Amino acid sequence: RRGARMSRAARTYRKVEPAMWHADSFRALSAPKPNAQTLWTYLITGPRTIAIPGVVVARPAVMADDLRWSRRGFDAAMAEIVAAGMAEIDPEVGLVVLTRALIHDGQPRNTSRPNSIHAVKTWVGALIAVPACNLRDVLAERLAMFMSLCGGEFPNAYAEATGQTCTQSAGERPSR
Repeated sequence: RRGARMSRAARTYRKVEPAMWHADSFRALSAPKPNAQTLWTYLITGPRTIAIPGVVVARPAVMADDLRWSRRGFDAAMAEIVAAGMAEIDPEVGLVVLTRALIHDGQPRNTSRPNSIHAVKTWVGALIAVPACNLRDVLAERLAMFMSLCGGEFPNAYAEATGQTCTQSAGERPSR
């Protein structure tokens, strides 16, 4: 049925190796024309993703080159994703943040939960390496909220690694 929610079994989490995008065998396959669905797949699985779920660090020209698309085609596909509210981008510094990668409907996304306290520290290190901009600040606020929503030892580990607290409630939303 069109528009129906997927069953729990259909939403099974799977690991994807970002290196596939650079593998000779993959690159030898026929490439799609610029489109938002392929770009979305690239944004969640591509080689420019970092440890923090839903974060891509690359300028548009670099991503267009990865996909072997024209810049115009890339920009059109990205504009479609941004207009759908699925991502935010700061093209000047090269940062894309997928808006619901961490929190969806006020709850932490299960597939994005850190596996350990070590993962939290790795994410903080990755956040520090993200180019400074307003979007990074929004990402930091979302990450703090996400850790708070995850509960357990995660908020304390995040606070220790960043020197700030994770006291936001599920009803609070980071400002844009």
